[in-house]
Amino acid sequence: MELSDSDFLLLTYNGNNSYLQTMLKDMTSMGKSFASSSTGSVYQICLTASAIVAINMPSKTIDIYDRVSLQLMRTISTALESLRGIHAIDDNSVVVSDYDTGVVQHFDLSSGNIMWTYTGAKQPSGISSDAGGFIYVAAKETNENHNLSTDGKQYTLI
Repeated sequence: MELSDSDFLLLTYNGNNSYLQTMLKDMTSMGKSFASSSTGSVYQICLTASAIVAINMPSKTIDIYDRVSLQLMRTISTALESLRGIHAIDDNSVVVSDYDTGVVQHFDLSSGNIMWTYTGAKQPSGISSDAGGFIYVAAKETNENHNLSTDGKQYTLI
């Protein structure tokens, strides 16, 4: 079973349990649940060409699942306290934000290494990027959007 671009993942929270479920675009289930947890662990997800990347809040990890088999391929431990936003930059890297500390980090998914760290946003939450490689981080406390260059240095505030 392969998750296509027209299909999607449904993050379900039911009492103390959370899980990801594959869904077809017509909202019918593909019948595959994964990343199940009794601690409500999955908070946000993003897709790369080959992987599903999920934030695991209680364990403070980034969990990487194969997009075809839905098997857990790798877990990256972080020192971040309150993982909030996640965005795939390319097939091999993601940017994540820590809402409480204001830290934004770019992780290499293959090695698990931090490629860069940015600390200029207060309560960073939403993350996106554009075709030019610039990364946009929404800071809730200041209502600012931080436009970062590909190496994580602040480019401008919007």
